[in-house]
Amino acid sequence: MTGELRAVLFDSGGVLIRPIGGRWNQRADFEAYAISAVLGCRKPDPRMYRHASDALGLRAAECVFVDDDPELVAAAIELGCSGRALCRDGVPAGGRGRRSRSSRT
Repeated sequence: MTGELRAVLFDSGGVLIRPIGGRWNQRADFEAYAISAVLGCRKPDPRMYRHASDALGLRAAECVFVDDDPELVAAAIELGCSGRALCRDGVPAGGRGRRSRSSRT
């Protein structure tokens, strides 16, 4: 499916899927959800990442995981996903100043 973007929302406790003042329509933007409170685990537990790829019917190698925590991105890469760590203001999450693993080839 070249060119098609599909997305899963990861969330701890369902906070992000509640209405947020009409900023964006989460139900339309995401095809599936990986919610910690529902799955009984949190990232970097492999079950979170596998739930996401399974929900899309994709293999890990067909997925890209994006997060602002480089350790969570590294966990996805270890499972076979590509990964991208977002840097806010040029510093990885937590202000640790580490460089993140950005992708797996």
